[in-house]
Amino acid sequence: MPLLRRALGLAGSAGATEAGGVVTVQPFAMPPGRVVPLTFRAIRLILDRDAALRAMSGAEVTGPAAWPSGAMLPSSVVRALETALRGPSLVGGDAYRVTLIPDDAAALVGWCREVAQASSPRDGAVLRVAADFIEAVL
Repeated sequence: MPLLRRALGLAGSAGATEAGGVVTVQPFAMPPGRVVPLTFRAIRLILDRDAALRAMSGAEVTGPAAWPSGAMLPSSVVRALETALRGPSLVGGDAYRVTLIPDDAAALVGWCREVAQASSPRDGAVLRVAADFIEAVL
């Protein structure tokens, strides 16, 4: 066993280095965030609209259904939404935990409200409810 411990760099007692010092571990600090449960439909709609905006960012869109200019989500919000979809759903199976820091939450609320104005009545309602819920939780 001592030979195996030495080969693995674990000479001496567990947690000790070759020189006899103790190995310390720095905790990983996550940014302070809040968990917001959002429905699958809301998350999917937000991600789809953001992808459409990114695809159309170079094209000129006119008319009453034109998307707001510059209304793309920060990449950290997109990552949080995608991560939530990969995780387990909450009880009932239709809501997912989205962890947002305050700045990202504020950006998502503003984005949802802005894009809701240029969306269909049904999609606009989903986006407005999501924005209201995020504000209420945070």
